[in-house]
Amino acid sequence: MIKPSGSTFFHCRAVCVLLQLTLFCAGAFFFWCMQWQNAAMAETPRPQGNAITLGGALRAQAVTGAQPARAANTAEQAEQTYDSWSIFHRDSNCTANIYYPQLNNITVDSELYFWADKRLRSFIAGVGLLNGPGSQRHGSSSQRYSLGIDYSLFSPSANYISVIFKISTDMGGDRPDEGIATFTYDLHSGRLLSLPDIFADNAGLLDFFSDYSREILVAKLGTADEALIIRGTAPRLANFEFFALTQAGLDIYFPPYQVANSNWGEQKVSVPLKLLAPYQPRQEIWGRKGPSFPLTPQ
Repeated sequence: MIKPSGSTFFHCRAVCVLLQLTLFCAGAFFFWCMQWQNAAMAETPRPQGNAITLGGALRAQAVTGAQPARAANTAEQAEQTYDSWSIFHRDSNCTANIYYPQLNNITVDSELYFWADKRLRSFIAGVGLLNGPGSQRHGSSSQRYSLGIDYSLFSPSANYISVIFKISTDMGGDRPDEGIATFTYDLHSGRLLSLPDIFADNAGLLDFFSDYSREILVAKLGTADEALIIRGTAPRLANFEFFALTQAGLDIYFPPYQVANSNWGEQKVSVPLKLLAPYQPRQEIWGRKGPSFPLTPQ
């Protein structure tokens, strides 16, 4: 067996030390890059893809805060303003203009950005299928498609907010398709809330929403589309998935075609907070203390 000389052994140790130092420096650099990226993401949502451009703080939208709570030591929330961000896309076949809010919570802001980005990419993919090889419109330059998304904000109190997106998609039909998406967040935790999360007692909740919405919609739309109203307000969670929390209570949104024909468009039913008392709404959502409460008119 050939034993390494002292000089060879010294060189091997030097190479090992140099390699360890290189790995340490690379790790430190990687850690610094991650810290920088996290800080940047906290300040600005970043678009992905060469065709997408992002404009920050292009406009601001005011959200009316909570009314003064009954407790004397509860401070009144003033009007809150959030930055609005946008994603723009334009190519030879389509255009897209998407607006979404920045709500100063990195988890929430990331979710809203990725939702908007996903909607854009799905739209572009759909346009590609319509204009792809083998399609009737392949090679046609006269047809342009469009996607528009805008939003409104509602806030029952300082730490809770609802985002309502209105979506208009023109894929070459007789009229643009209109849609809706809603998100309600606990801004303190970053948690996305579903309808059952709002109430301590969900027993009979869907039956109440079904009966109340049906009564309001029949009074508004008449009985011509009553069968559609009955089907669209059946006591299933999917029929009431689009909602927003307000200071006055809860608004339920029905997309076009769910409860009426296309001429009526989207429908909204506002449920006063006092009518929700039997289902024990979570008190802190409306700026009061305690997990739930029997509501009385103010």
